[in-house]
Amino acid sequence: MQYVQVYLDAAYDLLATSARDAAKPLEVREDPHTGEVSAVGARTVEVTSLASAMRTLRDGERCVCFNFCTRRGQRE
Repeated sequence: MQYVQVYLDAAYDLLATSARDAAKPLEVREDPHTGEVSAVGARTVEVTSLASAMRTLRDGERCVCFNFCTRRGQRE
């Protein structure tokens, strides 16, 4: 599972393990054979149950709040 945020035409990794990686824009690609879309360089987490998927989403939610506040401050 990857969890990315699209903000101002850029994708950011919400599951990154460092603030530096979270701030780095990612390249989004589509596989021409399967149609699968992925963010190159985004952290991929294996989820095996609904509970682990929900935990992963909650971890990403914290990053959304941090990224929003950080980027908002940079624009002002």
